[in-house]
Amino acid sequence: MSLELDHVVIHVDDWASCNRFYSEVLGVEIVSNPEGAGNPLGASAYRLGDQQINVHGPWPGMTTPCCPPPLNEIGRADLAFRTSRTAEENVAHLVACGVDVTDGPMRRFGARGWGTSVYCCDPSGNGIELIAYDR
Repeated sequence: MSLELDHVVIHVDDWASCNRFYSEVLGVEIVSNPEGAGNPLGASAYRLGDQQINVHGPWPGMTTPCCPPPLNEIGRADLAFRTSRTAEENVAHLVACGVDVTDGPMRRFGARGWGTSVYCCDPSGNGIELIAYDR
């Protein structure tokens, strides 16, 4: 059996600010999510290569949550992204984008071994880690 990560899900409370953060700060591709076609506010997913972050956000009039608690709580996700920038470049990029660095740089062990990570949060409070692997 072959197994690969296909997508993860985050919950947000503001479509516009999160779409802007993920596209402008992290450089992901925003794609329309057809599962949210009935949402008057729209529905997005964030694509990175062949992986995707499905985004569950505000939907006026929706009375049934798409996921049961606590899976549907805003700001509970913790996502780590591999980056080609150095940790120092990641800090400089976040600061230039007006994003507060919440921790780091610090050594972390990830999917490719040891690297240096910098942390921030998206506008809905989801934790974001940018890891730069040793070259």
